[in-house]
Amino acid sequence: MSVMTPMPLKANNLVHGLTGSRTTTHTPDFWPDYSRTLNQIDRLASRFGEAVSPPRIRLFKNLGHRLDLSNALLEIAKYPTETLDEWVQRVVSDSEYCFAMNGTSAWDEDLSDLIVDRVVAPVVEHLGAPTRGFDVYIFGGRYRWTPFGIHSDSEDSILVHLGPAEKTAFVWNRDAYLNATACLKGRFNNFDVEPLISIAEEYRLLPGDLLCIPRGHFHVMTSPEFSVTMGVIPNPATRGRLVSLLLRDVLEDIEGASEDCSFISESAALTNLYEWVAALGLRNPSLQSGVADALTASALRLRSNGYLVPSPVTPAAIPDENLLLQVPHRYPMCAKSSEDQMTLFVRGFDIGLKDSIAIRRALERMNNGGPFTLGEISTILAQEFSDDACTAITRQLNRLGAFRRDQSFDI
Repeated sequence: MSVMTPMPLKANNLVHGLTGSRTTTHTPDFWPDYSRTLNQIDRLASRFGEAVSPPRIRLFKNLGHRLDLSNALLEIAKYPTETLDEWVQRVVSDSEYCFAMNGTSAWDEDLSDLIVDRVVAPVVEHLGAPTRGFDVYIFGGRYRWTPFGIHSDSEDSILVHLGPAEKTAFVWNRDAYLNATACLKGRFNNFDVEPLISIAEEYRLLPGDLLCIPRGHFHVMTSPEFSVTMGVIPNPATRGRLVSLLLRDVLEDIEGASEDCSFISESAALTNLYEWVAALGLRNPSLQSGVADALTASALRLRSNGYLVPSPVTPAAIPDENLLLQVPHRYPMCAKSSEDQMTLFVRGFDIGLKDSIAIRRALERMNNGGPFTLGEISTILAQEFSDDACTAITRQLNRLGAFRRDQSFDI
């Protein structure tokens, strides 16, 4: 029997908050260098204009989602010297607001590393690989109550409070809350908080504190002074939900799947749709194979990005082919072969290539942990690929953020 390695106390509290008695867990000083993370968040907003895809941001004021102000944040650039708070105040012309952004880890590689090391890795080590990955969001501003009111989430909430001001969280056990609000309309997004505070668990969150709220528990927060909370959320999945997502992708490639059937007579439905479904049954072995391949690809795609979604937006470019590089151990390049084709999974992206010994050797060299140069990788690939093909492959890997400058020899 294998013996599980004991976790540090803080990591143990994190995992217990997700798997233990399903009670809310508060851990002080979980994230000691919160000021550094706040600085990273201030900087990442300056990169919004560099990306092909816009950030997933929302702006709330007076308990409502303001699409006009959310769009204004996309159109009005943040000055490099501004903090996140100063920028948002300038755009919305007010100090009271709530700013939310999903996919935060994609905008800063150092922040992504910290999240993987401190949150994702301990969870994966003791619970296993997530089937749908982790999303990271930030929630910041000054607001009397969370703009959704008292609410519950379908996923577990791992919340790291970054400050600079403290924040108060009120949490209700699901059954207790539902019993207390049985006669109340609108209880699932309830802004009449004060009468229910007496039966809530109250948590005073200082900068660096961790709060784990189990899925389904009701909660609301108040932040009179400016503060930022970072959520690291394991996307939930049931067997049915996961297989349905995989089947959706597999069925798109099956003959007849794209045929329009928005309107169809009952007799035609019996004739056409039933025959098509029956044909799927005849293809059962290939359908099973397709689902299995999709599941494997999904797992490798997530693994290649440290189980975070989405993929990095603006990875640093490597201009010199003689510069010493490394593949970060958190984000290994993964591969899957099928017949004579190979798919590389790089930071959550797919690259389709012809399967070859040269590709396998290059992948092994890059993943072995030691430093290498793009020139060395090109030499390995040149055994089977043209110079132009070698350049195209290494440039694509570089563009997707496959490797970083090796710093082991820095003084």
